[in-house]
Amino acid sequence: MKKLIEVLGMFLLVTGVAGIIHHFLSWFGFMGLLRKIPLFKHHELPASIGALVLSLLLFVLADTLGNRAAGVQGRLISGGDRARQE
Repeated sequence: MKKLIEVLGMFLLVTGVAGIIHHFLSWFGFMGLLRKIPLFKHHELPASIGALVLSLLLFVLADTLGNRAAGVQGRLISGGDRARQE
């Protein structure tokens, strides 16, 4: 599940960045996926920014799922807040 979310996040990241670059510089015309969807007609820039933000959220979600599967409970160092007994 984590890999699927990461792949979807990478796809949205590339789509969003390519859409923003295409809007300002008219490059990457072959990657203009969002401008070919009728819903986003004349709203390509906000859609590209939304895809970029959504991709970042998916990366955070994938990282959280990976940490939960590995058993990390939110602390980077277990017992790191206690003084060391010597």
